This record gives sequence, structure tokens and C-alpha cells, in this order.
Amino acid sequence: TYVKSIEAFRETMGEVPVSVKFMYEGEEEIGSPNLKPFAEQHKDLLKADLAFFSDSHIHETGRPLLILGLKGMIYVDLKVQGAAKDQHSMRATSVPNPAWRLVWALSTLKDRNNRITIPGFYDDIRELTPLEKEAVERIPCDENELKQYFGIKEFLPGRFSTEYYTNLVSEPTCNIAGFSSGFTGEGSKTVLPAKAFAKVDMRLVPDQKPEDILGKLKRHLSEQGFDDIEVIPHHFIVPSRTPIDHPAVEIIKESLQEIYGLEPVVFPNIGGAGPNYVFTDVLEMPCFVVPHATHDQANHAPNESMDLAGFFKGIKTAIRVYEKLAKA
Repeated sequence: TYVKSIEAFRETMGEVPVSVKFMYEGEEEIGSPNLKPFAEQHKDLLKADLAFFSDSHIHETGRPLLILGLKGMIYVDLKVQGAAKDQHSMRATSVPNPAWRLVWALSTLKDRNNRITIPGFYDDIRELTPLEKEAVERIPCDENELKQYFGIKEFLPGRFSTEYYTNLVSEPTCNIAGFSSGFTGEGSKTVLPAKAFAKVDMRLVPDQKPEDILGKLKRHLSEQGFDDIEVIPHHFIVPSRTPIDHPAVEIIKESLQEIYGLEPVVFPNIGGAGPNYVFTDVLEMPCFVVPHATHDQANHAPNESMDLAGFFKGIKTAIRVYEKLAKA
């Protein structure tokens, strides 16, 4: 989209009135492990007034989005070893079951009110500013339609609200992403498993630090008597958020309004995680994400899509942004 926007600008209007640097990175799905060290080693090369790119999808109403931040994440495997090998389940009277150990451990991470119970988990959270809260309140939301779409009866509560977008933007998470142990095939097999595995991801909001949260998780499991559970960390992503009153916000909003003919929806941050912190924290520049895919793009599914209308709107939006940034 952005390469084409430069090409289209040059062919129709002449030289682009701002300097543009392109950076290509293909490791986002594995946590972008090399992006931070690359940025730290090449700050002069990457120096810019702002970062601007596209990802995600527009709002379900068809209105365009301006995204100012992403959540961070830690992703861990939890492993428990029981007996040397699987046993007959008649021995459950005496032989420890690692699946139960893991179930008991996981049950200590979150209560039935949806509050994460790891001590200190919420300590460093940066709460939304009044302007950010106002932006969240303006996000269109038909909660009944969303519940029908998800096939659920109610949303989980956050610390302060049950509103879908309020919690999507402002709440960190503790999610069981997978669980495996014993016999999981069709039919029955009376087995007492020797091993149990769980995958847990925690999405973090600004000022929560992945290394700190990992330390608190390990300490909590130890204090609860689960020293036998091995914690294997994978992704570490720092949360990011660009100030909502940055002057480029209005420039991008005006550009989207002109191309889409609809008022943009501003998200202080979305629920997803990504390496935007490399721009905001390491390179110390604001970062703006403008999606152009449809809301039903099926992201991360085998048939993830990007329609042509969104592709061309992305080109046109970028051109408008270049023009307005130059004037500003």
C-alpha cells in the first residue's frame, strides 16, 4: 500500500513533499525478536518524526480506524511431570496426577469475577486519560449484536466496567490458550497421565513490564506451593500508546474522513499485541496504525483476506497524509 502510494504520488503530482523511510520486518507473528536490537543499533538510520503503517481491520460499522497503541504480552508454557510414564487410572488413589496439579495452579491465577489474582499484577497500570476515556466512549458498540456474533450470553467484567470496548482497550488479560494431558482421542482410555502442559498468554497495558509480570507469576506459583511447575517463557512484547493529543492525530483523522466519507473511530489502543513499543520507546517517536481490511477479514485464519477497496483506500489515505503533514 505505502510503496504504491509513493509511486502514485510521483506519477500524478510530482515529488512527495515529505521524506519517507520504509522498514520491512517479517517476524511480528513470533514476537519480532530482532526488531528491538536492530532499532537500538540503527537509531540514526531510523530517525523520523513519526511511524505510520497499516494492520488489523476497520470498525464493524464500516468506519475507518486510527489506532494509537497496542498491548504488550508474555506467553509461557507451563509444564508438570508426574510419574515416569502413564499409569492405569486405578492408581489415582496413590500416584499424583499432573493434570490436577496444573488445573489447581491455573485456578489460582484468576478468580470467578475475572480479576487476575497474581499479587502486584495491576500495580503499574497507566490508567486512561480523560481524553482517552472520551474516545473509548465514542466507539460505536452494539453489544447485543456482538454477543450474538460471539455466541455468548454476557461479557466478562473488568475492574471498573462490563462494557466491551472499555475492557478491550484498558484491561490486561490472563488467558489459557491451550491445555493438553493424557488421552484425548475418541472413545475411552483409563489413563493417569505422566505429563500435563498448558499455554498461557497475558496481554499487558501501558506501564506493565513483561519481565516484571513473569517474575510475579513465578513467585506466585512458588508461594502457592507449585514449585514443581516449569515455566517456559516465549514472547515478550512491551505495551505502547501514543498520546491522543499529538498533532498528527487530527491530520490522519481528516485524511480518513476525506477518503472514507465517514468519521474515523479513534482507539487509544486495541486488544492485540505488537512491536509498536520499538517506535514509541526505543526510537522515541509517535506511532500510528491505520487499518484498511474489512472487519470480517478472518485475521490469523487460513482465509485471511484484504479486499481491493480497502487496498486502494489505503493508497489514497497515505497520499492525503503526506500532503497534510507537509503543510503542517
